[in-house]
Amino acid sequence: AVSGGMAAAIACLGLSNAFDSIYGSSAGSIIGSYFVSRQLYLDVYTDVIPAGKDLFVRKSKIISDIFRNMFVAHVVRGSLGTLGKKL
Repeated sequence: AVSGGMAAAIACLGLSNAFDSIYGSSAGSIIGSYFVSRQLYLDVYTDVIPAGKDLFVRKSKIISDIFRNMFVAHVVRGSLGTLGKKL
């Protein structure tokens, strides 16, 4: 939200043309795209992301992914430990 606010402030101050190039990654690339297209930047935070609701981030998905990854790591470590043993 901070970077979106900064981009909006730059536009409101009329300084958009002061930049020769715009670089960004992750959310910065989206904000940079909005900045270059001269669209209002804050609608991403106020309209787009809230409209997606659980499509962006879900606590239950994060927790299940953490436990799944822990289980897979445990299984892989267990099977790697048996590779060096004779049958």
